[in-house]
Amino acid sequence: MPRLNGGLGVKVLVSEKSVVSAGDRVAGVEDNLKIGQMRRRDLPRVLEIERAVSFSPWKREYFLSEMGLVQTRSYQVARVQAGTVPTVVGYGGVIVIRGRGHVSRLAVAPAWQNRQIGTALLLCLTCEALRRGAKQITLEVRISNQIAQYLYAKFGYRVMGRHRNYYEGERDVNDAIIMTVPEVDAPVSLARLRMLVSSLAGTAVPETSSVYW
Repeated sequence: MPRLNGGLGVKVLVSEKSVVSAGDRVAGVEDNLKIGQMRRRDLPRVLEIERAVSFSPWKREYFLSEMGLVQTRSYQVARVQAGTVPTVVGYGGVIVIRGRGHVSRLAVAPAWQNRQIGTALLLCLTCEALRRGAKQITLEVRISNQIAQYLYAKFGYRVMGRHRNYYEGERDVNDAIIMTVPEVDAPVSLARLRMLVSSLAGTAVPETSSVYW
């Protein structure tokens, strides 16, 4: 199988579909940042971030349940080598069932935001959804979270509706906007993903699996 080196710090394998596999860094953030499969040992830090950024944080048991559904779920974490121990700085999850993908979680630790880690994670999740046969991807985002909406718009997400009082908690009650990429495997969507890889000038792919454009 021929290989292309697009100067992105990834191996690009060309077959019936282009394949990007196991990169080693994400430029624009720390060189030692890697994105890979979420493990049980990551959960204490994941839960810490979850409590810091979510109005309705998931509990450990829910993460464990989701992580166990490997046929339809993929949960990834972004890690940075801090001294001798890798530190989780962000995470995300995607569900794919019968060609429909849903981004169930996407979060970056407050101290690590605005470094393109969210972009890198969402790119990983999108590629994993494609690998699993997704034809469209949806998500919900708080109506007041304009920064997240801007990120999703870069990936081609469009506003498709609203859930009233979707987010409820002690700190806030807010509606959720439903956003969708209706044809995530269409040529225009795949070209957009390639541009996002180029914009990172490095890799943004899972360590543990190949991802298909």
